[in-house]
Amino acid sequence: MLGIKSNNQLVNNNNNEAVILPLERCIAKTNGDKPGISVMTHCYITGLVARELIDQFPESIKSDLFPPGTDLLAACHDVGKVSPCFQKLLYQKLDGYENEKKILAPYDATLAGRDQVAFHGSVSQICLYQWHEELGKIVGLHHGFSPNIGYLQNDNNELFGGSPWQELRNSLIIQLKNCLGYKEDFIPHDMKMYQAEIIAGLITVADWIASGSYFENIGEDTLCNIDLHKLVKEAVVSAGFRPLPPIKQMDFSALFSFTWNPLQQKLAETAQKGPGIYVVEAPMGIGKTEAALFCAYTLLRDVKARGIYFALPTRLTSDKMYERMQDFINRLVPDQKQNVQLLHNLAWLYQTELGVDASPGGSWFTSAKRSILAPFAVGTIDQALMAVLNVKHSFVRTFGLAGKVVILDEVHSYDTYTGTIINRLIKELIPLHCTIIILSATLTARQKTELLETATSYYLPETAPYPLISAQYTNVQPVLNELFVDHGIQQKNVKVAYSDDTDMAIEKALEKADQGYQVLWVENTVAEAQDIFCTLKARCQHSNIDFGLLHSRFTVKERHEKEAIWVSLYGKKGIRERSSNGRILVGTQVLEQSLDIDSDFLISRLCPSDMILQRIGRLWRHDVLNGSRPKGASPELLLLGPKAENAIKEKDAFGSSGIIYSPYVLYRSLEQWYRCETIIIPEQIRKILEATYAEREESIPLIHQYKQNLIKIKEKLERLANVGLSRALQTLPEIQAQTRYSEENDTIQVLLVKAFTSNATGAKVTLLDDTELEIPSVSSDKSQRKEIASNLLVNCIQVSDRIAPIFNVNVANFKEYVFIGDCDEHPFRVAMLNRDGKITGLFGEAVHQRYNLSYSEELGYKYENL
Repeated sequence: MLGIKSNNQLVNNNNNEAVILPLERCIAKTNGDKPGISVMTHCYITGLVARELIDQFPESIKSDLFPPGTDLLAACHDVGKVSPCFQKLLYQKLDGYENEKKILAPYDATLAGRDQVAFHGSVSQICLYQWHEELGKIVGLHHGFSPNIGYLQNDNNELFGGSPWQELRNSLIIQLKNCLGYKEDFIPHDMKMYQAEIIAGLITVADWIASGSYFENIGEDTLCNIDLHKLVKEAVVSAGFRPLPPIKQMDFSALFSFTWNPLQQKLAETAQKGPGIYVVEAPMGIGKTEAALFCAYTLLRDVKARGIYFALPTRLTSDKMYERMQDFINRLVPDQKQNVQLLHNLAWLYQTELGVDASPGGSWFTSAKRSILAPFAVGTIDQALMAVLNVKHSFVRTFGLAGKVVILDEVHSYDTYTGTIINRLIKELIPLHCTIIILSATLTARQKTELLETATSYYLPETAPYPLISAQYTNVQPVLNELFVDHGIQQKNVKVAYSDDTDMAIEKALEKADQGYQVLWVENTVAEAQDIFCTLKARCQHSNIDFGLLHSRFTVKERHEKEAIWVSLYGKKGIRERSSNGRILVGTQVLEQSLDIDSDFLISRLCPSDMILQRIGRLWRHDVLNGSRPKGASPELLLLGPKAENAIKEKDAFGSSGIIYSPYVLYRSLEQWYRCETIIIPEQIRKILEATYAEREESIPLIHQYKQNLIKIKEKLERLANVGLSRALQTLPEIQAQTRYSEENDTIQVLLVKAFTSNATGAKVTLLDDTELEIPSVSSDKSQRKEIASNLLVNCIQVSDRIAPIFNVNVANFKEYVFIGDCDEHPFRVAMLNRDGKITGLFGEAVHQRYNLSYSEELGYKYENL
């Protein structure tokens, strides 16, 4: 029982005294046509939830990140709801309650809107200025942005109800102190910056959980019959926050079913010394993933970490990476009663309950965002990077990463803009007791120097040892430790041919496939991959060759199905299938990262040297498959690009690749590969990289211009990154605060339907997989909403805004299930797929001003000029 003190003495009709609501009649929300939970009860529950979340951190981490009074600060997040404008906003929606409406009549409910001065977040922030201004700002952030407080600097303002309502808010704070076990005069300590950021995220998550279905029917008259502490524990677990059980002692082979190699053993021994920054430079296919996971295991076992976030470069994370991670978790925590699961796609959304913002229709009802809060997750680097950008709910991500092992995979593939933010991310994660493990096959000395902020000039970069582990420990003096690994890797000689003749490459691919080769063809754009795929199939309609196409612009469901098929054929387990016939798999950058595929012959469009090396990592990747390769085969790369003499004269020599990548970097890469006949992997990796990116003056006019353009772009990107990193500026929408600068960023979700009808009660759609869905405009059935939401999301396609269907107001039919955005952003679009594969508006109207849009199960999403 909370023991709420009534303030009825303040409620009267005497003209000499103010008339206000009693505290127990100040409600936090409505529940249908009745008042919902009281502000006092909601605040108290939020404080208990925050305490429960804090207790899941290892003791050594918890004591530093969360000073005494953190749970009280969380409890006080909604004291601003004890204000007349907000209370009128709620009560005016209810039938009856004439006494409350009479008391609140003089006030303007519109002033309680999110962008108004009497917004309850603003009132809470100003109210807590009595403790400390910084503490007020922390509380004010719990909606994901800094509220507009304008010229208001104290909570005695008439907009907030004057001194009587101020006294009521102070009374609430005193009661919260008593309920949470603090003395009435207790004030939380001043917070350090890193504490303030994680606590702001903690408060938001605690508020989400406290606003969930576990507590929505609690009334003041039923509190005495509820074990509130037990209910809070159940709600926290239901939200996906489950304390990790003790991790037992295991060796490497018990976790991965094979014996460790020298690199994996060396990193494990290095990690024994504790948290820090670890950079692992090693060739493709050597087992860097297992090395990083075992390092994470040792920290979890020793209670020096609370989870793992495995960050891959793009959202094109394959199911195979999820499977590897889930197998690791199952061995780590074999007791299934603990129910420790990896957040995989949308299945887990059925099982978790995290409040309105993370429910269907909310901006956080996506696995990409929610996974960062889970104990174990595979996600994208973008979600981690947004923890240091000025975007909505950035601090939620900070809280999600705190105390974890953060593994940044394939760092070589990040551009200047992302690199700037990664440097900032590392700086901010260290005081949050994170361990950062950076994995790279292709990292230049300059990039590593920037990441570690240390000099590595005692050896020439191209002669530096490789593989190499670099470690900086955060619990001791930050001295760089570099450990060479005597890997014993067999060198791989790759034949290299360079050509500008795509027709010749098509003939070569068909010839090799006809001989039984498993051919891989990697393009730099989806459009080019689609064109090459169509040409290959058209040239070979009656052969025994299998053809496949993989890129980002399929529906989630279809891409996963295609990945499963082609990884099984091109993977280690595809020995029997490989010998049956030849194949050609065409795709984009998705083929160079995440997917464990192995080809006999590789064709690639010219791209930066580090990307070429990464693609070579998909050539003769697994020795176990060598016996199944065609007789006389050897590792071969055919690289397609312009002639060197054309590249120095023609501005468009690099075609669409010059839009995706810097023309200057493409030219510097061309220099290294144009006359290359053989490359030895991994021996020559450093030499190629350093030669590509070494600083030099350019005398050729066009190349000099390319370099100057690149310098300008870098300066612009660094400014953009620093603008994004500035927390003093207005919060940006997430799709505007991109962590990878490109107009081609796939930030728009497109739902294509085969049929659509709507009426006053909702809509009915037929999805691409022929699922028929009834979509009520309003649904109180949470399981129904989750099922509809997951069906919609797995049938969506991610595309860039430039080629997305125009915004259609009919997306409002889906707002209960998918985040459709607001007036500033429209990240969700819906259009009709006709029987001929053409995309139109829902009622046959044109859907784009510049392009004809189409979609097919074979080619995916396609656009062509009108």
